[in-house]
Amino acid sequence: MKESIFLTGYNQTNLQISKESKILGWMQNSKRKEIANGDYVFVYNIDNKRIEYVFRIDSKSENNELIWKDEKDSNSVRYKNRWNADLISDSLDIDRSEILNYSPFNKDVNRFNLLIRNPFPNFLDDKYNDFCSFLLTKIPTKEAISTPKNNDMDMNLDAKQYFLIQVNERGSQNILENNTYRHLRWFDVPKDIDHGKVKEGDILLVYFARNSIKYKQSLKKIFVVNSVTGDKTTFNVKELKDLQGISLHDIKNAIEEGKISNSFNKLDQQGFNIKQISESDYNAVLSLDNDLYPSSGKHVDNNKKLTFVAKWSRQGEEKRILIVPIEHHTAIEKMKNPLKVTVEEIVE
Repeated sequence: MKESIFLTGYNQTNLQISKESKILGWMQNSKRKEIANGDYVFVYNIDNKRIEYVFRIDSKSENNELIWKDEKDSNSVRYKNRWNADLISDSLDIDRSEILNYSPFNKDVNRFNLLIRNPFPNFLDDKYNDFCSFLLTKIPTKEAISTPKNNDMDMNLDAKQYFLIQVNERGSQNILENNTYRHLRWFDVPKDIDHGKVKEGDILLVYFARNSIKYKQSLKKIFVVNSVTGDKTTFNVKELKDLQGISLHDIKNAIEEGKISNSFNKLDQQGFNIKQISESDYNAVLSLDNDLYPSSGKHVDNNKKLTFVAKWSRQGEEKRILIVPIEHHTAIEKMKNPLKVTVEEIVE
């Protein structure tokens, strides 16, 4: 392959601007090898902590206008090393933990931190061979990114996407009672930029936060998007699947055990609304839900308050323990081992 591979870091706002303007820019030129037409630039989203975009350099840009947010704020051109670039993919979803598995980052994390903060595109030379080979597998084939002919639909545009969504009181009421999900000011919130990617036919995996009207602190519903309003603020949805319900406790355990990715780390954090996830993330959730509740098992309603009548083995006396909300069968295990509790009966 004669084209070179470069790595750079952008914040969410400037990355979105580069996507729309089809221009990449840096304060300085590359230190070891200048970027050239045909080269690939992988962009690490500093806010989301993952490589999301890959561009292919088209030509040197002669645009000297104020393009990026910090340029407009300061009323000065900051990024003078500018290149016209074609977007190849905006959904690579390579998270930081996966990146750090490759040499030389697996031995020196600071090397990666420095690369994504450098004010110039970083040429990945022979020291990064394994990492480059991995990145090259993420570049779509020419057939996948070619322009459709004879009015055929571009399959990339039609491809189903998956999103993780968190709803609170009002959001849970809208999605459960009105079959709508709404975020009126998503375009003003850099971390919610994935909201603008949602289209008809996409899949929404919904986590209900602690003040939701039902299913508190659990991953419970899957919806398909029927339509999106012109301003992209509102999705009309239809329920696709009712999960048995994965509690926050089980989600955290699954992340630690490697059953699901770090994409689910932000659940139950204040201010988290939406994040695009991979198809493999989606399938991992389905598998986890099935593992926690095999088809022959009893379904547990996450909204019920159950009292466990338990005997403390070291004290020999009965005590009542109230779990609100119940964290499924893992709650029993959590009590049984650390607290040495024997569950004798369950009373609703």
